[in-house]
Amino acid sequence: MPRSFREIVRESRLSERVVEGALRRLCLEGLVLRTEELIRRRNRVFKGRAGIRSNLRSYYLYVLKPKDKDSIEIEGLRFVKVEKRKK
Repeated sequence: MPRSFREIVRESRLSERVVEGALRRLCLEGLVLRTEELIRRRNRVFKGRAGIRSNLRSYYLYVLKPKDKDSIEIEGLRFVKVEKRKK
């Protein structure tokens, strides 16, 4: 089941730095797939007398890589291997 970075941090109860480093290593080793495109969702929060505040939240979803595939599609989202950046 796909999870966002925030969900992984919340469910694992590890610090953001630990989860970020682990996800980076797992993605580069090809053990975890990430959504091909960045997901953007508007977040609206009621702030009482201050009214409704909204912001745009951008994030990726992550999923464990199946043994025999380098990319998969789940609920219309395509998950692919993360390529190393060229310097």
